[in-house]
Amino acid sequence: MPRWTIQAYQEYEDRCKKSAAKPQRTVRVVPLAAPSEKEKNPARFFIRITSFRVRPIDPDNLCAKFHIDCLRYSGIIPDDSARIVDLWIWEKEASDKTAERTEIEISKITDSSPSANLPKVVSLPDPPKP
Repeated sequence: MPRWTIQAYQEYEDRCKKSAAKPQRTVRVVPLAAPSEKEKNPARFFIRITSFRVRPIDPDNLCAKFHIDCLRYSGIIPDDSARIVDLWIWEKEASDKTAERTEIEISKITDSSPSANLPKVVSLPDPPKP
């Protein structure tokens, strides 16, 4: 097993000291004032993603994450958190391969109630009792 000489060890320490990265101070973004009403209650968005396919796919394969992230990165929506985005994902049958597409509908929810601007859902009647 090789042993270090005093001189070799000092040269090693000098090399380590020269190449060591100096720690940088972290940058912190701290608000200087209290949040405004707009920041407390941000605008909400209803997003419906409809995929038209000839062959249906598994529901978990119809991933909306990429679409939502693109909307956020492009600045169309400010954030993709659940308190800002109401997301609906649909899949419909397309007539042929040329009709396959994905439609993204975005609307701003203007009323204070969370479901005020959402489409109405028709409830099915109860099945008949035997």
